[in-house]
Amino acid sequence: MKNIFLFIVLVLSSSLQAQQLIKGRVFDAQTREPLAFANIIYGEDKGVVADFDGNFMLSIPSHYNEFTVSYIGYQTETIRIHPDKKFYTIFLKPAVEQLQAVVIQGEYVNPALELIKKVIQHKKQNNYQTALKKYAYTKYIKFLIGAEVDEIDKPIDTIYINDKFHRVDSSLFYFKQEFSNKYAWIVENVAKVNAQNGKENAEIIATRTAGLKKPFYEFIAISLSAQNPYDNQYKMLFKPFLGPLTKKSLKTYRYEIEDTVILKNRPVIVVAYKNKQKPLVSGKMYIDKESLALARFTLNTFEELQYNADYRFDYYPKENIWFPKQVNIRVKKAENKNEIKVNDNFKMHQATNDTIYINSRGDTIRYTREKGELDYVYVLYQMKYFDILFHQNYPRKIAYSMQVSPLAAKRSRDFWEKMRGEKYTSKELNTYHAVDSAVQAEKIDFYLYKYKRILDGYYPLTQTLDLALQNLLDYNRYEGFRIKLGIRTNENFSQHWQISAYGAYGFKDKAFKYSGNLQYKLHHPTQTYLKIGYTDDLEKYAAFNFHQSANPFQTEIHYAHDKFIRFQSASFTVSHLITPQLKTDVSLSKTLLSNLFSTGLSNTRLQPAKINRLHYNISLEWTPFTRYFLAPEGRKIRKDGYPKFYLDFEQNIPQWSTDSARYFRLQFQTYYKKTHVNAHYTELFLRFGFASRHATLDRFFAPLTNNYPGSNPLDRFNLTNNFAFETMNDLEFADHFLATAHFQHTFSKIKLSPRKTFDIRLLFSGAYGWRYSSYSIHTIQSLNRFYWEAGTEFRRILKTFGLGFYYRLGAYAHPQWLENLSIRLTVDIPLEELFNTK
Repeated sequence: MKNIFLFIVLVLSSSLQAQQLIKGRVFDAQTREPLAFANIIYGEDKGVVADFDGNFMLSIPSHYNEFTVSYIGYQTETIRIHPDKKFYTIFLKPAVEQLQAVVIQGEYVNPALELIKKVIQHKKQNNYQTALKKYAYTKYIKFLIGAEVDEIDKPIDTIYINDKFHRVDSSLFYFKQEFSNKYAWIVENVAKVNAQNGKENAEIIATRTAGLKKPFYEFIAISLSAQNPYDNQYKMLFKPFLGPLTKKSLKTYRYEIEDTVILKNRPVIVVAYKNKQKPLVSGKMYIDKESLALARFTLNTFEELQYNADYRFDYYPKENIWFPKQVNIRVKKAENKNEIKVNDNFKMHQATNDTIYINSRGDTIRYTREKGELDYVYVLYQMKYFDILFHQNYPRKIAYSMQVSPLAAKRSRDFWEKMRGEKYTSKELNTYHAVDSAVQAEKIDFYLYKYKRILDGYYPLTQTLDLALQNLLDYNRYEGFRIKLGIRTNENFSQHWQISAYGAYGFKDKAFKYSGNLQYKLHHPTQTYLKIGYTDDLEKYAAFNFHQSANPFQTEIHYAHDKFIRFQSASFTVSHLITPQLKTDVSLSKTLLSNLFSTGLSNTRLQPAKINRLHYNISLEWTPFTRYFLAPEGRKIRKDGYPKFYLDFEQNIPQWSTDSARYFRLQFQTYYKKTHVNAHYTELFLRFGFASRHATLDRFFAPLTNNYPGSNPLDRFNLTNNFAFETMNDLEFADHFLATAHFQHTFSKIKLSPRKTFDIRLLFSGAYGWRYSSYSIHTIQSLNRFYWEAGTEFRRILKTFGLGFYYRLGAYAHPQWLENLSIRLTVDIPLEELFNTK
C-alpha cells in the first residue's frame, strides 16, 4: 500500500445506474500486431481510446448490449456484450479503400500542413478561453489508481513438484486478490468555475479523498486543471514540451490527414500528428472543417510512462464554438521499463522479486520475474463539464484561482451521485472503505501532512507546533557560524491566533539574538493580519529589504559579510491582500540602532554610534501572473508566474527620533524567469534603491556581495546566495541611488553519459549608483561608473555540488588578473533525497 501511495505522489503534475465493466485488447487481423489508440465507443459518441498496446477498459451502463471498435484504415466492428464475458480480444480487418495522396499543379503539397497553418491562424477565435470574454461551468473530477488484475496470470501461489508441496513467489497472487474488487486510491471533486478574460477561478463545493480526513489541497490544486489543447506549451508529468498547434511546431511535427468524420452533425477532418523531438508524442486532432476549431484532441506518449489523453468538445451553434465536454487521461508504466521516471528528481524502481522452482533432483532454480506490481498499476483521470453558461458568471464571487467551500468535505452520498450523474459502483465503495482503514493503520495522512509542511519550510514537531527550517545555519565573518531555531503555532492551535519566535547564536561574537511575534487573523479570504513583535538581532549595513523564498532547501550562506548594525525593534504591522495577487504590509516601528562597524567618519550625523528611530514602512508585493489557491494555512501558489514586483517605502518621524532630519527610502525589485521547452531557463533580477539626502549611512544602498578580499582565489572560495556580486567586497560601494541587474541563463541537463547530467549557467551582472556630492566617505566608494562581471557555473557535477567561476571586468577591475577572479561552490538539493523515492 505504501508503494501505491508513493506512486500517487509521483503522478501528481497530472457509472450510469448499474455498470458493466468491459476490458479487452485490439489487434490487426492480418499481422496480429496490437492497434494503438483504437476507438471503443458505445451510444452516440461515448467511450475510450485504447492505449499504446491496444488495451482498453470501459464502464458501460447495463442497458447497452453492444459497443463498436473502429480504427482509421480498418473496418469497424460491432461487438455484442455477453454478461459472463470479462475480456474481449478483437481483430480488425484492414479496409479496402486507401487514402490517396493529394497532388496540386503537378507538385506534392502536404494538405495536412496547410490545414494546420490555418488552424493556428484561427486559434484565438476558436479557443474558448480567448474567444469568450466571460463564461461559467461546473466540473466533476475523478482521479483514481487501480490495477489491471485481470491480466495477471497468477491463479495459485503454491505448486506441487514430484508429489511435494512447494511455496513459490506469491506477491502477484496476493496483489491480484487485493485489487480485484477495489481500486488503490480515489479522489473526487466538484467545482464551480467563473471565467473572465481567459482566467478561470474555481470554488470546490465538494471534495472526497479515500483515506484522508482533511482535503489534500495541494493535490486538488494540481488535479483541478486540465491542459488546454490550444496551449503553445504543455506539461506532461512536469515535463514541458511544445504543443502541435504553434508556428514552431511546423518544423518539429509531422502531420497527416487520415479521414473525415461527422461529429455533432458537422464535418470534421482527422489529422494525425507526431513530433520528431523528445519527449516523443503523437495523437490526433479532429478539426471542424468550417470553423477550423478542435472538436476532439488526443495525446499519447510511451517512453518512461504510457500517457494517453483524450479531450472531447461539444458544439454550441449559437456561440459557434466547441466547448470542452470531457477529458480522460490514463497513465501507466511503459512496457519493458524497470522504473517509473517522472523527472530527474522523482524515480521509483521496480522490485526485483524472483520466482523459485524445484526440479526432480531437488535443485533450486531461480528465474527473474518479467513483470511486477507496477507493471499493472494505472492512473485514471476524468473531468466532466456541465451547467455551462456563456457570457455570464455564477452569482457567487470567486476571488482565488482555487478556494474551498466550508461544506465541501461534508457532502452526502445523494449529493455526490447527483453531481456525478451516476451511482457509485461496488468497486468504488469498496475502495473508500478499504483505503480509509489502510491509511489510518499506516498513518499515511500524517506523512502527507508532514511532507506538505516541509515543502512550506516547516517541520511539524507536534500537532500544533512547527519548527522553522529556513536559515537554520548561516555563516558570516562577524558572527562566525550562526545557529537559528524558530518555532510557530499552526492552524491546529488556532484558526485566528498565531505565536512565532526564534533564537539565534553566533559562535564568533558569542551573542544571542531573538525575536517573538503574536498575530491575529481578522479575515481569512483576504489574509488580513494584525501583528505585534519585538526583535533583537543584526541587520546588514546599507542593505535592501529582501523578499526571500520560504524554500528551506535553497542554501544561502552570507560568507563575505562582516559589517552589521544591531537593531532592537518593537513593531506593529497590518498585512492585507487587496487581491490574491496584490499584498500590502503597513508597519510602525520603534528601533534602537547600535553601530557595530565604523568607517572612521568625523561626520557623526552620517554615522552616529546609536540611533533611536521611529519609522513606518509601506510595502507592496504584486505577482500578476501567479495563480493562488486558498488553504486553511493561508494563500499558496497554484501556478507560479513571472515577472514579480516588490516595492517598499520607508520614512522616519524625526519628532520621535534622534535623527536630525527627515529622510525617506524607496526600493523596488523585480524577478523574471522563463522556462523554455527544452528545460533551459532564463532569469533576470533587478533592484533599484533611492535614499533621500538626509539619510544616515545605514540607510544608503549597497550591492549584495559574496566576495572577500584575499591574496589568491582560494581565499575567496565560498558557498553563498544567488543574485549577488561574486567579485565585489562587502560594503566596497554604497550610494544614495543604486541600480543592480543580474542576468543568468541555465542550460539544463547537459549529458556527460546516459545516466549522468549537469547544468551550465552563464551569468552577467552590472551595477550603477550615485551619491550627493557633499557626501564623501574615504573607505567606501561611489558607483559613479558602471561595474560589471561575468561568470560560468557548472552545477550538479558531483551529485548536488558544482563550481562557479567569476571575473571582474570594466572600470573597477584590479590590475592583477588573479585578484579579479572568484570561485564559488554551488549546491542543489534534489527532492528525491527528501522523499527517498528511489
